[in-house]
Amino acid sequence: MQRYGEVASRLIKDKLIKAIFFNGSKEVGLKILKSTHADLSKMVALELGGKNPAIVHQDADVDLALAELLKGCFLTTGQRCTSTSIVAIHRSLANEFIERFHHYAKKLVIGHPLDKSPEPFMGPLVDQHAVDSYLLFMGMAKREGIEEIMRGKQLSREKVGHYVSPSIHLAKSFDSKSHFLASEIFGPNCTFVPFDDIEEGIHIANATEYGLASCLFTQDRKVYEKCLLEVDSGLMNLNRSTCGASPKLPFGGVKNSGNYRPAAVATIDACVYTMTSLEVTPAPQDSDLSSIKGLEL
Repeated sequence: MQRYGEVASRLIKDKLIKAIFFNGSKEVGLKILKSTHADLSKMVALELGGKNPAIVHQDADVDLALAELLKGCFLTTGQRCTSTSIVAIHRSLANEFIERFHHYAKKLVIGHPLDKSPEPFMGPLVDQHAVDSYLLFMGMAKREGIEEIMRGKQLSREKVGHYVSPSIHLAKSFDSKSHFLASEIFGPNCTFVPFDDIEEGIHIANATEYGLASCLFTQDRKVYEKCLLEVDSGLMNLNRSTCGASPKLPFGGVKNSGNYRPAAVATIDACVYTMTSLEVTPAPQDSDLSSIKGLEL
């Protein structure tokens, strides 16, 4: 049996391979860069992790934000690179919003994807390793003093699967030393962080090493334009969750979420390079050396 990753390692080093597309963890992406950095003939496009933030401004449509963030955080059991992880919420909205968010999170139907009655909102995690990792993060939040509003637990269902409940946490502020706040959990978690002004909200959104997807809930166009310019993110949605990426638009991350090569509709531009050719068809009278002025024949 081949050692884990050996086949991929050989492929990316092969001289016949001219382009490498990878979607996965930052750690594996860094190994690919290390293996290929000396080969300038290879184009390497990386889409890596995310700790995707949402900003809920004080003038947000609260009902819309609730619906979108429930989907953004918990749809696909949080197993999307664009799943919402951190919600920077204006302090004036925080208490009521989090209470309602918790209320609806407890009502989400969790079950097998093929179940019809009732039809589930959230299915299982991919495997037991994902469950173990998710539960490890639950304990990590507690050790770091982050308030637990709804704890993620392993669940049993009639059909076999790796089921867990969604989780909700509240951090008083963003602590850059917190492993829980900075890490991609890749599970159904939402962590709220209150803010007092939009500058602080943008600071929270930019606080992690990632920059894949972000979103903003506001009715103020100027606030949106400010966030569009100042949030370090490859994707910024207005009044829609971070999961709302369109295949008609370029897609890709910045910082440790990728290497600035867009995907989706812009993939072709990342896969080609410019080649120029100047063609000259000389006229008969210009085809001999006598046409060159200043040349001794």
